[in-house]
Parts: sequence; structure tokens; C-alpha cells
Amino acid sequence: MVSNTHPGDGAVSSPAAPSVPQFERPKAPKRRSSPNPLAVIGGALVAGYVLAKAIDWRGQAHPRR
Repeated sequence: MVSNTHPGDGAVSSPAAPSVPQFERPKAPKRRSSPNPLAVIGGALVAGYVLAKAIDWRGQAHPRR
């Protein structure tokens, strides 16, 4: 450690920082990719449409008098 101060000058010197990290960083967990929100909305609309058609079709099979 090179210092321009001499003992007794009253200056406080700090130790030099290490040039290499002392600890290894923890590895970040792998991110799971989420589905595209537009695909989820589109799938829900298609499923709702098909369900509504199926309910309507079964309702016509047993009409009320």
C-alpha cells in the first residue's frame, strides 16, 4: 500500500480495496417465460365462444313448450 501520509500527520488512511471480489455472487434463478397475454386473451375468447355455442346447441335439442 502506497501512502503519501506519514504516521503522526493526523491523516487517516483507509485500506486499499481488493481488486478481485472476495465472494462469489449467487447465480440468479432461471426465469420461466410466461405466455403472451394476447394469446391468453384470444384463447379465452375462443373457449367462451365454443362454450356458448355448445350451450345454445344443447338448448335447441330440448325446447320448452
